[in-house]
Formats: sequence, C-alpha cells, structure tokens
Amino acid sequence: RLQTTGAGSARLELESGKAAIQQLFLRVQEVRRKADASEQMVHEICTDIKSLDYAKRNLTHTITALRRLQMLAAAVEQLRSLCSQRLYRECAHLLL
Repeated sequence: RLQTTGAGSARLELESGKAAIQQLFLRVQEVRRKADASEQMVHEICTDIKSLDYAKRNLTHTITALRRLQMLAAAVEQLRSLCSQRLYRECAHLLL
C-alpha cells in the first residue's frame, strides 16, 4: 500500500514538473517573441535615423551652396559697381 501512495505522489510530482516545464517553455517563447519584435523595432529606428542623416547632409550641402551663391552674387554686384566707376585695381581682389 505504501508503494501505491508513493507511486501516486511521484506521478503527481511528475505531472507538476511537466506543467512547470510547459509554463517555462511558454515564457521562453514569449520572451523570444518580444525580443524579435524589439529587434524589428530597432531595425526600423536605425533605418529612420539613416534616412534623417541623409536628409541632414543634403540640407547642409544645400545651405553651403546657397551661401556660396550669395557670396558670388555679392561679388558680381561689387565688380559691376567698381567697373562702372572704372576702379579696376579694386576689382582684382574680388577676382582671386
């Protein structure tokens, strides 16, 4: 009779262990799912950052080009003014 009780107790413990393992397995699956979702989110964020970085670089180049264009226009205007006054010596520094 003691063996029957011991066997029943062992069977209950075995079933309890199986249930605990099943719960652990489900938790591991959930952690993996969340890790995959996080990895996807990080990838999307990195893609967005790269896109914004390219946009910033393009804006910086555009601003630089516009500043240079403004300087060129100002120099051309000064050259016209100096040439109309026949001050050719002063034009030299604008041409170099």
